[in-house]
Amino acid sequence: MWVLIAALGAVTVLAWVALLGQLPAEIIHHSLSWVAVSAALVGALLLTVTFLVRGDLIAIGLSQVPLVVGAVYLSPRGVLLATVVAQVIVGVVKRRPPSKTVFNVLSLACAAAAALAVYYGILGGRSPVSLRGWGACALATVVASLVTTVAVQVAITVSARRWAREEAMTTLRAEVATAPVGVVLVLLAVNAIWASRVAGLLFVVVGVMALIGQRSSAKLRRRYANLERLYRFAERTSGVSEVGEVVASVLGHAREVMGAGSAEVVLPDLEGYACYCLDADDRVVRTSRTEEGGLERLVHATGAGLLASYDDQRAEVGAALDERNLRNALAALLTFGDDLRGVLIVGDRHGTVTFDEEDLRLFEVLASHSGVAIRGGRLLDRLRREVTAREHEALHDSLTGLANRSFFDTFLQEALLERSIGRLVAVLLMDLDGFKEINDSMGHHVGDSVLRELAVRLTTRIGEQGIVARLGGDEFGFVLPDLADAKKVGELAHTVLSALAEPVFVDGVALELRASLGVSIAPEHGEDRSNLLRRADVAMYGAKSAGGGIEVYDAGDDRHSTRRLVLAADLRAAPQSDDIEVWYQPQADLMTGVVVGCEALLRWTHPLHGSISPDEFIPVAERSGIIGELTWRVLETAIGQAKSWHDQGLALGVSVNVSARTLLESDLLDRLARMLTTEGLESRWLTLELTESSIMADPARSERMLAAIAQLGIQIAIDDFGTGYSSLSRLKQLPIHVVKIDKSFVMAMSTDAGDSAIVRSTIELARNLGHTVVAEGVEDQVTWDQLSALGCDQVQGYFLARPMTAAMFDVWIHQRRRGHLSVVHPVDRPVNEAFGA
Repeated sequence: MWVLIAALGAVTVLAWVALLGQLPAEIIHHSLSWVAVSAALVGALLLTVTFLVRGDLIAIGLSQVPLVVGAVYLSPRGVLLATVVAQVIVGVVKRRPPSKTVFNVLSLACAAAAALAVYYGILGGRSPVSLRGWGACALATVVASLVTTVAVQVAITVSARRWAREEAMTTLRAEVATAPVGVVLVLLAVNAIWASRVAGLLFVVVGVMALIGQRSSAKLRRRYANLERLYRFAERTSGVSEVGEVVASVLGHAREVMGAGSAEVVLPDLEGYACYCLDADDRVVRTSRTEEGGLERLVHATGAGLLASYDDQRAEVGAALDERNLRNALAALLTFGDDLRGVLIVGDRHGTVTFDEEDLRLFEVLASHSGVAIRGGRLLDRLRREVTAREHEALHDSLTGLANRSFFDTFLQEALLERSIGRLVAVLLMDLDGFKEINDSMGHHVGDSVLRELAVRLTTRIGEQGIVARLGGDEFGFVLPDLADAKKVGELAHTVLSALAEPVFVDGVALELRASLGVSIAPEHGEDRSNLLRRADVAMYGAKSAGGGIEVYDAGDDRHSTRRLVLAADLRAAPQSDDIEVWYQPQADLMTGVVVGCEALLRWTHPLHGSISPDEFIPVAERSGIIGELTWRVLETAIGQAKSWHDQGLALGVSVNVSARTLLESDLLDRLARMLTTEGLESRWLTLELTESSIMADPARSERMLAAIAQLGIQIAIDDFGTGYSSLSRLKQLPIHVVKIDKSFVMAMSTDAGDSAIVRSTIELARNLGHTVVAEGVEDQVTWDQLSALGCDQVQGYFLARPMTAAMFDVWIHQRRRGHLSVVHPVDRPVNEAFGA
């Protein structure tokens, strides 16, 4: 910049030396005071006229008017003196840096020299009030304006270290367009002063009044225009919702409203800062940076908007503009969170003027609107992500990411409805053989890893040909729609089993997997979802009986299918009849022998087949979808019976088994609360028993539901502990109160050292975690005594009493309370014999 000043100074000095040597020292006609001309120059330099042309703010400088008037009515030395003094005064008033003041003095002096040279070169010393004189004044005006414009554009190019061609052409076009205005004003002023000084004074007064009026009118119009722009901006940005759309709208409309060449939004993100701007096609372009830019740092440091231009004396402002290759800029905070604040930036204003304080005030309001819009977009995006995640969670297994039973059922139903004539829909059910041994011997984390790896393999092999679902535990389901023939079904079934051909490596151990796969096909084996699922299940169990592999449903080869189907049909009607009963098996405190509660158990007496074992009808209920209705029947009956006992003065708790499907029902909490309230039973007297496998079918959702159940005050028990997919360490992650040791360990603990060690470890860990321990399957005094020595809390089993109806339980408990029964098994024989073997 100083090199430019030096060059301009050399040109100016040479020009004036030449002029002063050639031109007359004194004016030969009407003369003015250089002070008056200097004062007029100060006013013209401080007061510019602005017009809005095609969205660009164009400034018209009037300094050439007093400059040319001085060339006509002052001596050359007077012109030089008036010029230098005027620019120095303006520099002081505007607090410009020395370099800019010196440059302005030299550029105006150079323009004055050019005006003098043109004026005297054309007119000599003759009168300016003539056709020749008017031509000389007009050309001097144009030349003075051109010299000033060129000097300013060169200075801008040097300061910005680039030639802004578009801005330069805009300025040149503005100068050409406004040149006639300056020429007319110069001619009026010269002729008025030539006529009389009073006329010249009147011209100045009228001109000043007109200028003040125009500036006031322009200011008012600008304010109205700003309000209109702000309204349009708020209206447009409020009409979008996605964050990406909001940012694009903010960038485009901020650039338009502020008349800027560029716009940028800087938002904090996980990697540092995300910068958004528009490309040549008005598409949003995102870049990342690890540190804030200079403009952002300045805005965050002050917490207020920033007006940045090369007139600013602060070095950091110039550096910040250089960083983004801008001539001028506005920056303001975008606030869209308690701790998150971005920055909105616009730069390189169109037209011949730069941004001012009024622009900054408008821009800060605009940034405030933008922050609200972006915050709304971010909140909406977050809400949509949460809804999507919840929808995905509701339809997918949390462990493997596969579809869950709900998604599986829906997809199968839709596939059947959309099946074309002549096309097939296949249902495949697969159960892993020997998977329980993997969990028992290596822990649930290994089993989980196996399931995840298998899910990836199955998904890869099936691809877009159908869906893969985890139906629970180690059972997988497949729906293969729109197949051409049964041969294709067979090919895909072998493709599924090929996923198990290679061993699964977990912690460096190779695990061989085997599976049983059952297949049913629509329409051959049925055209409704229930029949296809039941028959695929029958085929799967047939494959399992045959030692694994693939089996397609065949009613003629399945001896049990008819009975299973009949049982499923009859079971649907059983809850409304007296065939289904709830029996109760007592639970006693091991140290005192006092009965503290009971477990509610379901019993079914079929009108044709007689007593049906729970081991037979419960799986049928689960697979046919009736288990939920049966569970609620047991819950309602057991809660009412417990309340009846409490009314009789018997403080007994009641435990009810709950299936995985019931646990994940959306209205479980509401229904439980209503039942307890209706019967008037305190929630602490109800215990829900869940198997480990039911929890591990969908661990994340199950754990959330268990926490909510515990908040109601209902007790939670893990039933058959040690036989599912979890390990002892999982106890501390679940909101449980009771651990029930599976009878398979308890019944043999007096003779099997391994079972005894498992029972001992379970009791120690559970008690250390503050859980009550209930041992199932206690059938003799030896086992009772061993459990007592190990510190077990409660027992349940035939040694205490077999399951019985509510009426028999009343008789039994009252006899026990009166001392007619003891805790030893022989005394219970009369009661037990009443129920048969």
